[in-house]
Amino acid sequence: MLANKLIEKGDWIHYIHTDSEASSVGRRNRALDPLLQATRVGILEVVMAILNKYPEAADSFDENGRNILHISVEQKHRFIYDYLMNFVAYKDRMLADIDFRGNTILHLATCVGNPTRSPPGLSRNQLVVDDVDGQWNTDFHVEAKRGSFGVVNQMSWDVLWFKRVKHDSYPHLWHLRNLDGKAAEELFEENHAALREEAEKAAKHVSDNLIIVAILIGTINFAVLLALPGGFDQNTGIPMLLKSNRQEVQFFMVYIGLALFFAVLSLATLMLIQLSRFDTNDFHIAIPLKTIISCLTIIYSTGFSATAFAQGYILEGWKSHALS
Repeated sequence: MLANKLIEKGDWIHYIHTDSEASSVGRRNRALDPLLQATRVGILEVVMAILNKYPEAADSFDENGRNILHISVEQKHRFIYDYLMNFVAYKDRMLADIDFRGNTILHLATCVGNPTRSPPGLSRNQLVVDDVDGQWNTDFHVEAKRGSFGVVNQMSWDVLWFKRVKHDSYPHLWHLRNLDGKAAEELFEENHAALREEAEKAAKHVSDNLIIVAILIGTINFAVLLALPGGFDQNTGIPMLLKSNRQEVQFFMVYIGLALFFAVLSLATLMLIQLSRFDTNDFHIAIPLKTIISCLTIIYSTGFSATAFAQGYILEGWKSHALS
């Protein structure tokens, strides 16, 4: 509501450019374009209000020759990007635009980090792009917590974002080189080399700890499976309580078996993480999927172990009742 009122009262003659030739001449001396600023800071409501009132404002460019779609990709504002791709009539032209440094929209998707979740103490320009020379700063993760799993999530998000933009962009832009002679994929690998190394260390550190937990849970359940409450018949080898309370013993064995199964499955998944090559594409699906599977299986194994523990108390009660 407030955005609509401000837009209606504002004088937009300084921001709307119907002449396609009105490019860089005098552009640096104009007032800051509200549409560009709203796109840069990620205010979707303002972007929608401006484009609904003045659709031709989508032709705006910043001082680096980047349109609002470029800026949304560069700043990783997903909701603004989705809105521009689905509801703006000029999206095909915006996708094909190239900035003053020869960067396509795919080049702009190679920046490191998500500015909306930047670490404390780092500004938006430090994290994503230096507006003076248009060069990306890839050192943000140095200030992040080392050893945490956040760098793995960040790497996965950056890979996913790059592939998303690549899917939407034109194929002839995929291998186009900028003024520095770099294609988008080459620039992505260069910008994310340090982050990928940090993500590999973090993933291995987390999997090392989870392997210890999985081995511990599996060992305990395997030992319990060989020493059921009540003991075994010396002649037949059948659990003693199986004769008097077969159903409760079967439940106990099922819980122990499931806990052992999920512990082994988690251990196998964690070993696959350890043996991964940790290429860039591995962070797209493989590493996140293996991590989710290993965490879920450990949770299930722990849950079934706790259930078996409770069932063991029930069996001990039956044992005491039988002895009495």
